[in-house]
This record gives sequence, structure tokens and C-alpha cells, in this order.
Amino acid sequence: MNKKKGFTLIELLVVIAIIGILSAIVLASLGTARSKAKDASIQGSLSSTRAQAELYYSTYGNYGTGYAAGTGLVAAGVDMTPTASCATTNAAATSMFGTAASSNGLDGLIKAMCTAGATNIMGSVDAATATKWAMSAKGASGSSWFCVDSGGVSKSYTSAPTLATACP
Repeated sequence: MNKKKGFTLIELLVVIAIIGILSAIVLASLGTARSKAKDASIQGSLSSTRAQAELYYSTYGNYGTGYAAGTGLVAAGVDMTPTASCATTNAAATSMFGTAASSNGLDGLIKAMCTAGATNIMGSVDAATATKWAMSAKGASGSSWFCVDSGGVSKSYTSAPTLATACP
């Protein structure tokens, strides 16, 4: 009697198929988790924007002067999404609160949102009184929008919010 020890070809193929199916399931759930983590990062950066805005307000007594020769943002909103793969700050973002973004911390927050996958980063300052502001961004998942404003509101949306000086 000559018994050979080992697995048959069919047994090996069944095991490989099972491993393939399990790995596909795991990779699919990791993709969803990765997208949710990026969205959480974008929301965190938007919340940090509120802190930067309050620091600016405590120093200058307002949130900027509206968009005029690069001194702020118009009430209707300006796209602040960085250009060149998140490396170059959009000109509008350099002065949301009336000073260079690098001096008020906004530059780093906007670039962090861009790096996390945010698109359509919009911001507004009340051009008349400069006492209100709002900012929104489209999440990395592509199906969520996030908004924060000077009134303390933080909301999620399934479509682009109409941005004025407060989250709708």
C-alpha cells in the first residue's frame, strides 16, 4: 500500500477560493472605514476653523471685511479649495478673515481638509458687518457635505448646502 500524503488539487482550489472571498469582504469594509475616517478628519478640521475664527475675532473684533482686493470672502461664498494637489492655497482662502491664512492658521486647516479628500471647500463672511461666517466642504465619500458657522452650528448634509453666513 502506497498512500501519498497531501492535498488534492480540488481541495487546494476550494481553500484558495474561500480565502479570496474572505479577503474581498475585508477589503470592501476597509474601504468604507477609510472613507469614514477621512470624513471625520474633514469635520475635525472644520471644527478647528471655528477656533481659529474666534481667535481672529478676539484680536480684531470682526471676522474680516468681505471680499475686496483679497481682504476676505463675499457673503455668497467663495471656493477655497487648494490648487496643485493641495499644495498651493487658493487665493480666496488666503484672507477669509482679513489676514493671510498662514498667520491665522486657516491655511493649514484648509490644506488638511484637501489632503483628507475634501472638495468644494466654500467660505463666507458677512461683508456688511463682518460678525458672521460659515464654511462648508464636500466629504471624501462624495455623498456628504459638512458645514460649520459662527453661531456654533455643525451639520451634515446629503447635498450641497446653500452657504450664506450660516449653515442652513
